[in-house]
Amino acid sequence: MENQFQFKKLLKYGVIISLVSIIYTVILYVVDITMMVSFWNLAISLLISIGLLIWATLSYRKEVGGYLTFKNAFLSVFVMSIISGIIGTAFTILLFSVIDPTLPDTLKDATIEMTERMMTSMGAPEDQIDKTLAELEEEDQFSTGSMLKSNSINFLVFSLIISLIFGAIFKKSKPEVE
Repeated sequence: MENQFQFKKLLKYGVIISLVSIIYTVILYVVDITMMVSFWNLAISLLISIGLLIWATLSYRKEVGGYLTFKNAFLSVFVMSIISGIIGTAFTILLFSVIDPTLPDTLKDATIEMTERMMTSMGAPEDQIDKTLAELEEEDQFSTGSMLKSNSINFLVFSLIISLIFGAIFKKSKPEVE
């Protein structure tokens, strides 16, 4: 098979990545909602995403003949990331708006409690803690608009950076025959 950009294959991998992420989110939701805002959740989610992108990129490269130019490797990772980001964001909005409309408030409260505990344990001055907690109370970081804005920016930046890195790592040229 020729080294070419094949959107249907990338769509398949983007959907698989997003489904794994959705399953992970549902597990967190069922086990302990407050884990959704923990640092460890962020780290684990990032590792899962990177691992799945590595698997998907290597699988895609194999499916298209075993070779990818930097451009095609970059584009494939970027497209898979964007597809999974769009599906993941749609699921998050569905979860927060339809499945459990109280979830944004629950997560906001958990974020405030976690921030207060962390700042207190680090010995932050009481006035700084109060100021930070007041700012968190004012923020509406879990509203649909805020999530769309932050997820769009975060996924775009993450996708560009990881696509550049993976494009360089996973490019593979056909050997030149003399």
